[in-house]
Amino acid sequence: MVLRVGVPEFVLGCIGLHNHPQGHVQMLVNVLDLGFSPQQACDAARFGVVMTTDEVELDPGFPEQLGADLVARGHRTGDPDAFKGAAQMVRIHRGAAGIGSCLESGVDHRLDGVALGW
Repeated sequence: MVLRVGVPEFVLGCIGLHNHPQGHVQMLVNVLDLGFSPQQACDAARFGVVMTTDEVELDPGFPEQLGADLVARGHRTGDPDAFKGAAQMVRIHRGAAGIGSCLESGVDHRLDGVALGW
């Protein structure tokens, strides 16, 4: 859960081994800095640094050239098919004085889930 001025604004989660903290940060950068919707943030390509091997795992959504560029700079990259990092996110929009809130959600295309509301 992410709070803004002490009030919940996001509830999100990322699965996938080393991806938990790295995935959360990347998703929040996507919505807060880049203006993505929760669905766009969930679907965006992400990367992960494997803490035990220092390999960079790239989501298959990144261009292949990115992996080659990282290797040329001395980084080690892992198998793109090994990337784990599916996510879900709910954003709580609040009206004036916190009245009239609505929810906006997203679920990762890497999962077989769906974001529903009623």
